[in-house]
Amino acid sequence: MINIKIIIGVIALQFILPSLTFGAENEHGVIKEKQGELSCGNAIVKSRTIYLDRPDDFRQVIEQDITVTYNNRTMKLRLDSRNVDKPTFGRVLLDSYVYGWSCLESIKKQNYIFLWYVCTSMDENGFCESRQKEWLRIFHENGNPVAASYQRHDKRYNKLLRNIGLSQALKNVKSEDVD
Repeated sequence: MINIKIIIGVIALQFILPSLTFGAENEHGVIKEKQGELSCGNAIVKSRTIYLDRPDDFRQVIEQDITVTYNNRTMKLRLDSRNVDKPTFGRVLLDSYVYGWSCLESIKKQNYIFLWYVCTSMDENGFCESRQKEWLRIFHENGNPVAASYQRHDKRYNKLLRNIGLSQALKNVKSEDVD
């Protein structure tokens, strides 16, 4: 016998999440998901990015999660990205996203996770109004933020990098794509 609650639930989901079908193409593009992984000392960093793939535009990110697993404990990193206030292309998009990452070892032999952000063309909240459309965030290997109170382009970063022994390492770093 078919359970009527299951049928009603399936029908309701079709109306609630009609455009979240991955790979489904509509007039706004194709929704895709990419995942990535970075090893950083004793930590494993993983990313999941859901985006609207539009051939004529920048990547329009719908959702992004980055987690760090360290000492058998997984924590989700708090990212700078915010939802744009009004839907575009039929979706609520993020004003920025993490496009690159690196793991750097300081001269003090401590590992740090670097996340590179870029603004999207959907920056309706005005967080990316300056000419500086990219910035970085630094996390300890265990996932705790370094300088969480710093603004996106804070002038104190240079001093911080010197203090934790990363100013020389950062000169030659190359970020890898998160996905």
